[in-house]
Amino acid sequence: MVVIANGKSDLTPGNCREKLTHHKIFYIPLLDVKHYTPERFMKMILEMFPKLKTIVVGYDFCFGKGRSACGADIQKWFLGSVKIVEEVIMENWNTELSL
Repeated sequence: MVVIANGKSDLTPGNCREKLTHHKIFYIPLLDVKHYTPERFMKMILEMFPKLKTIVVGYDFCFGKGRSACGADIQKWFLGSVKIVEEVIMENWNTELSL
């Protein structure tokens, strides 16, 4: 799993993510990649993970300088499967999670 860490409070804070998966998590600081073109960003991901078969992103995922590309654009640079997770809205959600 790759997480672009922006330093803000996330829906699932970094220290909780490890409890939700058995997969290794790679954190990439946003400041290190926010100036990348979409092509350069995808090249970095594919070099980091040469055996990558599937990329999963959220419905609002954007990448590249100025958020110039979105999840649907990934197929321009990636021959594997791309899954875009739709928005999930939960009414009456209890924000106090005990993980």
